[in-house]
Amino acid sequence: MMENWDNLKNRIEAYIQNQIKAYLLFTEISASELSSSEKRDQILEAIKQGTKEERLQKYFNDLQRLVEESGDSPHNESVQRIPDEALVVRGGRNLPEDIRRGTGTHPCGVTGISVQCALGLPLKELAINIRNGQVGVTTVGEVRKAGGDVIRTSGSPHHATLSGLTPEKISNLLTPTVPNPARQQ
Repeated sequence: MMENWDNLKNRIEAYIQNQIKAYLLFTEISASELSSSEKRDQILEAIKQGTKEERLQKYFNDLQRLVEESGDSPHNESVQRIPDEALVVRGGRNLPEDIRRGTGTHPCGVTGISVQCALGLPLKELAINIRNGQVGVTTVGEVRKAGGDVIRTSGSPHHATLSGLTPEKISNLLTPTVPNPARQQ
């Protein structure tokens, strides 16, 4: 079943990439037809600024979340949706470049950044496994409002992966940081 899932993921990812390429090509051709070179240059620059990879990752993470919520995912048979009120904690400065550097794909297939997440636990308890002197804090609900999600993944007891957002959006959610209460005496 895992092999079928991986094949399906690869086919869907390729399909989405092709759709994005077709959309961008259409937009570029449409922009090139404009009589105003200034407007054309503005549109073409806007196209270049929009990162295809971030949009592809968001589409893919949305699809993966839907599959996991349906219970059909081979990665985790008992996936439970994390409540919106749950705290999300990540160590470090949480600047966009820190988020970019920390982004990876968890062995279960979810791409994003590692966080600690739980409902009803105080910040100090969630920060116990975080070595950094400062932490960023938000809620699952705020992540979802921004267009991302937090998915329970293996690791420490409260490990999860925050996915589906740009490093800038993640940074905005996790800054300003606060002193790590688990490291203070």
